Amino acid sequence: MEKKFNKKEYDMALRKKTKKQFNVDLNIDEKEEIDKFLSEHEISKVDFVRNSFKKLKEELEMKKIYRIEEENCLNGSIADLQDYDEVNKI
Repeated sequence: MEKKFNKKEYDMALRKKTKKQFNVDLNIDEKEEIDKFLSEHEISKVDFVRNSFKKLKEELEMKKIYRIEEENCLNGSIADLQDYDEVNKI
């Protein structure tokens, strides 16, 4: 006899193959504040984590770009001053 398809078993097996859990311990007041915020704005916990992670990555990337540009500006300024000194024999 063929085994009857069991959607619940299938979903559990699929979840084990494609998903991982992310668990954290928060202070009670932090958890309550987050829950209230999410409820008020109709945001799921998974969307909160995904959006927060995306935003954090963007901010860190922007800081990295800013630091590189700042270093390039500083290095360029020093090189410009050295060129100026050589041209003007200072």
